[in-house]
Amino acid sequence: MRIGTLATLLAGAIALGGCSGAETFAQYPGFAEWFAAHPPNPEPADAAGRALLQRYRPRLYVPAGASGPLDFYRDYIAHGTLYADGRHWSHVDRTLLAAHMREPDAVFVHHRPADPEPHAVGYGRVTRADIPGIGRVTFLGWDFAFRYSGLPADLPAWAEWLAGTFGDPADWHQLDHYTTAVLALGPGHTPLGLILQQHNWQRAYWFGRDLAWPADGHVRLTAAVRSNELYPWSPGSARHRVVRFLEADNVDWLATGHGDAPRTAARDVTRPGTRVRYDLRFLPGTDPFYRFQGRLGADRLLPGRDGPPGADYDAIPAFKDRAFQLCAFHWEATMAPAALAPLRAVLAHPRDGDARARLMARCKRFMAGRVGRFGYNAALADRDRNASR
Repeated sequence: MRIGTLATLLAGAIALGGCSGAETFAQYPGFAEWFAAHPPNPEPADAAGRALLQRYRPRLYVPAGASGPLDFYRDYIAHGTLYADGRHWSHVDRTLLAAHMREPDAVFVHHRPADPEPHAVGYGRVTRADIPGIGRVTFLGWDFAFRYSGLPADLPAWAEWLAGTFGDPADWHQLDHYTTAVLALGPGHTPLGLILQQHNWQRAYWFGRDLAWPADGHVRLTAAVRSNELYPWSPGSARHRVVRFLEADNVDWLATGHGDAPRTAARDVTRPGTRVRYDLRFLPGTDPFYRFQGRLGADRLLPGRDGPPGADYDAIPAFKDRAFQLCAFHWEATMAPAALAPLRAVLAHPRDGDARARLMARCKRFMAGRVGRFGYNAALADRDRNASR
């Protein structure tokens, strides 16, 4: 095989592993302006927010035999070396990490303990936004951290072979903390939707259309085999279409399965799995877990195998707004191409005001309800409760 051909195929295989380059994604243009306009909360969630995070905490399942999420500081940062300013430290904690948080060249290399006994933790925080036509929306977010991230379990045979030749498909890069679930609650804590981080993009599921609201208020999530990506739980095995980045030329295939699959296409695999009993912790929005600009994992040679920056660098600035994520990144397998046109337009031109407005308007029409202000969701919840009696 020619070198050029091998390089092309390898690029396709490693592309699914994430971003790459001399700088981390934290240096993507626009983040400084975004965080200046939307400064993170320097305090952890208050008592009211913690109560909501506990009340609605998801039930998380991981594949049988998987290690599951861990305590970011106790199980991950406490075991490794930090390299910054031409120096290195072998005893790393939150304080030291925070001191080098704004240094893009800083790299933390994790050293897996000989006998790891991870303590499962979920990190909760709360944000709120006023959406005209809907009202005050509360976004409850839970972040989980895994020791490493693997490639999707269902890769094309050539990609699996190449990945195994150049690395470990199950340990493609150190640290996976872009495993985020966000629950949107409208006025009166009306459940509106669920936003899940899946690879380098978000997907929104609307209660009453895509998911039924659980009677106990705890949505069930499952982490995909190898990649850890979160999906709604299902009682059997399932395969989910995957692309590297959500783009205008691949959203039709990703959303509906129609059209040509992109070269980097693959599928995540989920199984019912084993339920994880995790503790809930609360960090300030300024914590290095969220805001570290360097690499929180080894800087491996192949692109896509390097460690990620903080969890807040999970989407380009134009797509950071939770209300926009809830409204824009929703699709259904039965959608016609015309229905995806506004999303294609936004993906091609993220600041296309007309396309953004059309996506928000469609969302508002659904959320505002068909019976009263929020009647559609409320009626669905009542119907489900009556059916279960």
